[in-house]
Amino acid sequence: GHFWGKWFSGDRAAFRPEGGWLRLLEPLNFYELGASRLGFLPEPFAFSVRAWRALAARLRAGDRFDLLHDVQTLGWGELGVAKHGIPMLTTIHHPLSVDRRPSIQRDRTLGDALGTAKFHPVAMQAFVARRMERVITSSEVSAREIERDFGVAPERIRNLSNGLDTERFRPDPEVARDPGEVLCVGRAGDPTKGVDTLVDALPLLQGQYYLTSFLYGGLLVPPRAPGRLAKAITTLLEQADARRQLSDRARQRVVACFSWPAIAARTVETYRETLEAHRARR
Repeated sequence: GHFWGKWFSGDRAAFRPEGGWLRLLEPLNFYELGASRLGFLPEPFAFSVRAWRALAARLRAGDRFDLLHDVQTLGWGELGVAKHGIPMLTTIHHPLSVDRRPSIQRDRTLGDALGTAKFHPVAMQAFVARRMERVITSSEVSAREIERDFGVAPERIRNLSNGLDTERFRPDPEVARDPGEVLCVGRAGDPTKGVDTLVDALPLLQGQYYLTSFLYGGLLVPPRAPGRLAKAITTLLEQADARRQLSDRARQRVVACFSWPAIAARTVETYRETLEAHRARR
């Protein structure tokens, strides 16, 4: 299966399923191939059904599971998984509606709008998300978006943040810093990253500074406010002591809150909470 991305590769041989071409006629493979060709995104549904089938086979073989953790699949097949009485939770980095909104803004024709609607199975994912014992996400903004767009009750949402290897990714004292550089982290093609706001802010900077890409520092500004952003950047570029203090405090917070041991501990606690909530409901 898994045909959607292969339309873009141009390699028709990649469509051949394991076991031969006749397997394309199996209902789920045939559905996924046809839906992909028509511009739909069938993978969440198809994967969830395959996962349900695999789980059912394992249960028939005598395997037992305490808890199941989905990662943003949220397909109809997971409702079948829930029928087995196993508590489930899911990780949602952000609801699919967040990706759909900028796509709608870019649409210029009815065909574009239909393509956006077909490609984002928001209704399915929202329906399934509301039936999870717990929903894990990575930021307070995402938590609010999941509550608003997917209708998930806020008491079921847990923001565990994103983790990273704090030993591998750390400041290197042997690398000199250029006080005139601004680091921006964000994909330019993603309108939710605010790169366009940074570009609008650059001409407003007080002074001449070279741009390489958002500050590691801790001054918060409102979204879509280039003037406020330019003022914050200028403040930090001109105040070396403030930059160092913010940098040191940022490193301490990253180690305490975003290291993998910290994320793992919060994840285990969410697992325990999910199991307890499931037992209480039964």
